[in-house]
Amino acid sequence: MEVKAGEVRESGLLKDRILLRSLGESQSADNTMLALAVDDLKSADRAWRIHHEITGDRLVEPLLVVQVEPKVTDARLMEILAVIESAWPELTDYAVAHAFGDPHGPLKVGDRSVRYLPPEAISGDDRARVVLFKSALTTGWDCPRAEVLVSFQGKDSYTEIAQLIGRLVRTPLAKRIDGGDNRLNEVAAYLPGFRTEHVARVVNALTEDETVEVEVLIAPVICGRSPKVPAVLFELLDTLPSYTRQKTMFSSRTGQLMRLAAALSEHNLVPQASAKARQWIVDQTRAADAECVKQFESSGCQAAAVSSSTVVSGWSAGRLM
Repeated sequence: MEVKAGEVRESGLLKDRILLRSLGESQSADNTMLALAVDDLKSADRAWRIHHEITGDRLVEPLLVVQVEPKVTDARLMEILAVIESAWPELTDYAVAHAFGDPHGPLKVGDRSVRYLPPEAISGDDRARVVLFKSALTTGWDCPRAEVLVSFQGKDSYTEIAQLIGRLVRTPLAKRIDGGDNRLNEVAAYLPGFRTEHVARVVNALTEDETVEVEVLIAPVICGRSPKVPAVLFELLDTLPSYTRQKTMFSSRTGQLMRLAAALSEHNLVPQASAKARQWIVDQTRAADAECVKQFESSGCQAAAVSSSTVVSGWSAGRLM
């Protein structure tokens, strides 16, 4: 049985949105984008801890994956590690790992030693919060808790990056997180080497992949609370009742209408709502049938009517009149 990606996303097994962040300018700001990605990871970490405390669900330790340049130098690796440490000083050395194809062991970077973590072991190692890799994670790799990606690959690698992003869209708890932080249903990709036209190629590659049917947002703007609005108003908003929209899928608009009518009758909002809905459906069907009959009869009359014309000619005095 073939299951479409859209149906999987509706079930909550896939995240709702992919956030693509790039510069859109002809300037280099790789380290700035990396620092923003670490801040994003910290925000996701706080959101998951709050969710864990409120619901009791398993604690998710979100992961940042950093795709370094193909021929990265030791100096560049030292720079990347320094940015990560500066953005999140609380991270221990053990929280940062690498999954390079070579070496399959500790990686010496300056005076630091970065432990090796095989790609297949990343998902189960919650102590790893940042993983450096080159191009070895796209084949047979899956890690639902990987929620932030930074890629320093060139703009011509958009297909590979789209495939990598496609492996980050599974939800870590195998369900959608409703009534909380929307960030928990998203995956963010930072592409500092990509301009607007290059990001568009990534989007096209994602949307052409039938296994990934997720909303893609380019450079989304997060709207926070305005300091000009009194805090008491936000406190009042928090006291308002909330409603979780059901994810029920209807096979037809008719079924959706009948479910609505049943709900209206159950809550005494519309008397005999189900009977009225059925009658409305019958009336609409009869009206459509009458219109079809009218069109058929009109077409039949036009087909039965044959128009003809007669040209009369005669001979007179040896010439055609």
